Amino acid sequence: MNRRLNKPDCDAARCWPQNVLHAVLVALVMPLIAVQANAAFVVDSARNTVTDTQTNLVWDRCPYGRDGVNCASGVAQEMNWSSALNVAIAANQANHRGYSDWRLPNRNELESLVQRGSLFYSPDFGAVANDSVAFPLSYAIRYWTSTTYARGPDSAWHVDFQTGSTHPMRKDRVDSMRLRLVRGGDAFDGWRYCSPDLDGDGRVLPTTDALIHARINRGVTGVAAIGGIAFPAGAQRTTWPAIRDYLNLHCGMSLP
Repeated sequence: MNRRLNKPDCDAARCWPQNVLHAVLVALVMPLIAVQANAAFVVDSARNTVTDTQTNLVWDRCPYGRDGVNCASGVAQEMNWSSALNVAIAANQANHRGYSDWRLPNRNELESLVQRGSLFYSPDFGAVANDSVAFPLSYAIRYWTSTTYARGPDSAWHVDFQTGSTHPMRKDRVDSMRLRLVRGGDAFDGWRYCSPDLDGDGRVLPTTDALIHARINRGVTGVAAIGGIAFPAGAQRTTWPAIRDYLNLHCGMSLP
């Protein structure tokens, strides 16, 4: 269970003793729990990845935009939902961290980090409440999932690592919206995988997968979404119904 130290429901002028006590508790307790890495996480410092041995999901150790030792280099980037999907495609083309099968995590996958207590933050102080060893510099902020909000296709689910909650957000929102890539998870029973490899040929190509993604993000569906595309040999999904069903089942979309 995730725990947080709640700030007293009063202002400093009326109840400074409670506020002082709260600050002292945080100062004493937070450093103790911040260094306790979850035993299920295996950190690959060379590649900057974290493997969750309970789900077999492999996470980018850094929020997208950061890199280097303990993710200390660069700046975590904020982006809208469509850009987050395109980042996964670009990461695969660039063999990011030595892999070419990254994806935007679905809602279940990203929520597992909160449920496992790995990235939960104290909202009042912005201090890591758990696993700063596995996931350094992962600020308390919102992260996109690939899962579209069924009641409003113009929104997608995000996980708020400040509160540990999950909510839908308009897909065009940029401010405070970040991305953490994931891959793998094959051995985790019942997990749904949302891969940018829409045609299932084992690659993510700009002339097929990325183009279909771009059309869908513009609201194009049906035969028009795949019109004029020459699918490569080995593609497993070459019709709109097959691609639509894949996205609806594995990515949480509700495409007609």
